[in-house]
Amino acid sequence: MSRMDYYAQALTAVVIDGVSAVDFAEGNCISVESGGEQASLNKGADGAKTSLAFDATGKITIRLKPTSTTNDQIAGIVTQQQSGTFPDLTVTVQAGSGETHTGVGGSIVNIAPVSTGGAAMEQREWVFQFETLTTDS
Repeated sequence: MSRMDYYAQALTAVVIDGVSAVDFAEGNCISVESGGEQASLNKGADGAKTSLAFDATGKITIRLKPTSTTNDQIAGIVTQQQSGTFPDLTVTVQAGSGETHTGVGGSIVNIAPVSTGGAAMEQREWVFQFETLTTDS
């Protein structure tokens, strides 16, 4: 069963590849979802052996105002990915409650649409998928 936590911007800090994110959208603008808490059996290539593996994957979703300069930073990472260069993306969420979520080995799986300037475009949502997402409290 996966776990999802939502955070508002007032007491939460987000760092993307060493740069602090700024100008979050209103409300619950950050969500952290663990891939799962259950173990699964993985068969070996020859089918004879099995190993117990824990799902350590996860997603971090960040919602930003269209005017946030962090959109430009993330768009640069997207450009790298689209050119076939996958940086070792790291995102850290430091919550006011004392939890620290760190995703490593990540990529952007949901690219926010470009703002058209319309009133309906109040936020840009970016979804990061990670090979490993850890939580420290």
